[in-house]
Amino acid sequence: MQVHEIYAHAFYQLMVDDPVHYYREFRTIARILHAVPQITSTLMFNPNRIEEIADLLFFEVSEIVKRMIYILLEDGMLDQIDQIQQSMRNLLVDDGFWITCIIETSEPMSKGYYEKIKTKVDVIYHGEIEYEIQVNPFLKSGIRLFINDTVLDFSLGGRFQKLVEEVSNG
Repeated sequence: MQVHEIYAHAFYQLMVDDPVHYYREFRTIARILHAVPQITSTLMFNPNRIEEIADLLFFEVSEIVKRMIYILLEDGMLDQIDQIQQSMRNLLVDDGFWITCIIETSEPMSKGYYEKIKTKVDVIYHGEIEYEIQVNPFLKSGIRLFINDTVLDFSLGGRFQKLVEEVSNG
């Protein structure tokens, strides 16, 4: 187990009351630090400067998440926050609190079509669903859905690949 995974497991244990809520707060802080890497760099070399931005950074953030960030800062692990956040999300997925749905399309999709797919996925899967859209020209036409560890391939490229495999395997 890598160091960032150890931190993720420890923080996940703190989030037991409402893991999705705390994860969202933690993810927001991680995204801010990722978007402005100068903040992370400055805090890594001078952790006391957190007080200068604490009011802004921790606006409407729970005490648990504040504590997590301060622990990362004290341990010199703030530069690992993206990996820790990803590991925490994986723990949420493993425990059924979080669902990731990647929609791959052959070309950019309309908002109406996206909403239609989203509505159908929401009916089948319950809980927090994180959607991501990716364009993949290999698909030729149609879509492919990755929902956690399930793949639903409704693409022309996928059908062609399956046909080639069937012919090759006899």
